[in-house]
Amino acid sequence: MKVREISLLALLAACLAGAAAAGTSAALAPVPRNEDAVHAAASEDPGPSLRAADTAPGTGDVSGAEGSGRREGQDAASGQGGAADGERPRRSLNMRFALVPAGSFVMGSDAGRPFSFRDEHPPHQVTISRPFYLGVLEVTQEQWGRVMGFNPSGTVLPGGPVESVSAAEALEFVEAFNRFEETARYRLPTEAEWEYAARGGSDTDYFFGQGPEQVGEYAWHKGNSDGKLHPAGLLRPNPLGLHDIIGNVYEWTADSYGEYYYEVSPILDPQGPAGSGELRSVRGCAFDAEYFNCRSADRGSLSSDEKRPNQGFRIAYTGGQ
Repeated sequence: MKVREISLLALLAACLAGAAAAGTSAALAPVPRNEDAVHAAASEDPGPSLRAADTAPGTGDVSGAEGSGRREGQDAASGQGGAADGERPRRSLNMRFALVPAGSFVMGSDAGRPFSFRDEHPPHQVTISRPFYLGVLEVTQEQWGRVMGFNPSGTVLPGGPVESVSAAEALEFVEAFNRFEETARYRLPTEAEWEYAARGGSDTDYFFGQGPEQVGEYAWHKGNSDGKLHPAGLLRPNPLGLHDIIGNVYEWTADSYGEYYYEVSPILDPQGPAGSGELRSVRGCAFDAEYFNCRSADRGSLSSDEKRPNQGFRIAYTGGQ
């Protein structure tokens, strides 16, 4: 991960805010589950907590539920959530997907915001022109094993996200899963799609508010993780119903990384800097990261062939034309 330079003033602010965030995290417990839930974290029924119609603009659909999968907020005429021609991902390997509606948002952060880094500037308007689906959870170790035949993770954990995979290996999984599903619509999200989905309609530093006080309710990070990986989906989701979109493991995106890319980024469906590039953008914070890395605008980068125990991914799905 690229090194972040923090001033003495920012460090003092971190200590003060971190104390508040740590205090909150210590007092909060994960969402209660039964004794089998750790082993079934990737496959349990979505339940009402994933219904995003009241908080996410334009959608409440969570694909992958048993039966019709219909949720509040779906298009009444089609019975679908509005992704392209209505095609939706199936519930193969117990993967669940949340519908992310098309729309516009401000990507990045203002230079005056706490812990706002150079590569997040300038904040700029972005339009995601087509709805898409994004995994409710990061790809789990069980799902990876079913598709690839082995588990590369350094920490073997039932229900845990797969980790220690390079960007190339994540793309190999996507290719193999597409063959498994007999389609070509699964992929990694772009960096712009990732931030748009992570914000869930918010324009604050964190998708749950301007300050970090509630971060322990939503993200496994240095302040509450005990320095270790956790099963996927134990903490509260963002407004779109996405669990661990911040925290637990960082997530690969489809884009190459450019520190100054935001200065030249197009408004419509940005795809990252041209060319493959040595560095790839990663997003989302991790169990060993600072709380301020859980901000929606926070960016990171890794070499495409690098593998780390705090690095995983989630997949996107594009509906039919």
